[in-house]
Amino acid sequence: SNVNACVHCISNISVMHDVFVDWGFMEPRWCLDSEATFRELTKKTMRFIYDNPNSQSQYSTNLIANSLAENYPCNK
Repeated sequence: SNVNACVHCISNISVMHDVFVDWGFMEPRWCLDSEATFRELTKKTMRFIYDNPNSQSQYSTNLIANSLAENYPCNK
């Protein structure tokens, strides 16, 4: 289903982000709460896309990354 595909993409983007941060290739763009569920992440990502209709021409990876950065900012 589309929801399962969304969950899979969110998982992959999140893992790659964490790997690049851990290896020192980049600063974190988002900081997920340890209690965040994939259901919550998917709902927030879908809401982000709905609330930003002009962004729908972007690649899904960019949409997910932008959603995570907006919804889970790091406190520096």
